[in-house]
Amino acid sequence: MKPKTKSKSFTIMIIPHSEKTILSFQLPLCLFQIVGLLIVGLFVTSLVFTSSYQRLKTEVVTLRHKNQEFRALKEQIDYFAKETAILQEKLKNLEKLDADLRDLMKNDPAIKKIKNESYLFTIAQVSRGGGIGGQSLSLKDRMVSNLQQIKQEMELREESLESLRSGIKERHARLAATPSIWPVKNPRITSRFGWRKSPFSGRREFHHGIDIASYYGAPVYATCDGIVKFSGWKHGYGRTIIVSNRYGFTVLYGHNARNLVKTGDRVKKGDVIARLGNSGRSTGPHLHYEIRVNDVAVNPKSYLP
Repeated sequence: MKPKTKSKSFTIMIIPHSEKTILSFQLPLCLFQIVGLLIVGLFVTSLVFTSSYQRLKTEVVTLRHKNQEFRALKEQIDYFAKETAILQEKLKNLEKLDADLRDLMKNDPAIKKIKNESYLFTIAQVSRGGGIGGQSLSLKDRMVSNLQQIKQEMELREESLESLRSGIKERHARLAATPSIWPVKNPRITSRFGWRKSPFSGRREFHHGIDIASYYGAPVYATCDGIVKFSGWKHGYGRTIIVSNRYGFTVLYGHNARNLVKTGDRVKKGDVIARLGNSGRSTGPHLHYEIRVNDVAVNPKSYLP
């Protein structure tokens, strides 16, 4: 048999200051080892906990900043989404305005000259979802899709409205070039358009205009926009002004006392171009007012208010 080994131990003695009995304890060495291991373990655990705590604290701060950035980003996205919706609504209103204007002017020659239905059809295609769109897409993708759609529609709408503007400008120019006002204020027609008895020969003759009586020197107004093709003396008509324009209208103002414009001048509707008189073959102060369309005499009454 092997002899029993004696376990190692430490003796702890407590010596009092008085003459009391000395106390002595014997503690096994393994107890000190266990205590040492516990102390080391606690120290290591403390280091790990401190490190983890610091890391978690840093992550919490980072998450807090990211959360603030996310909320700010979400507010921006919500703002842009709202603005996008407002733009889409405005585009719908512009589309309706475009369609209404075209409908009002559908019989106007100026609008018939320009493209019409093609623009509206293409824009309607885009508006009905020609873009990517779709509820399955992310918010970012939907916003990008909506912005692309708005951009396409804006380009088409700009082209459509530009063509409409050119049509309206053409219409405005044509209306300005169409005789539509009286050439003399407080007019009194003394001889009408058509067949009549000549005041000079007594024979039947065709009168190509109308005679408008007024006081001598009364202002004579241009009844349409155009260019003065003639300003001078014309046989039978005396001092005469002839204004024409690219829309086929030629207007003659005869028997003037004085011409106030010269050949080549550009005149606007309402401009004073002459003074009413009695020059040429005339029986009294009046204006011979004559309108030709594509060189064919027409009744000026058809163009008077």
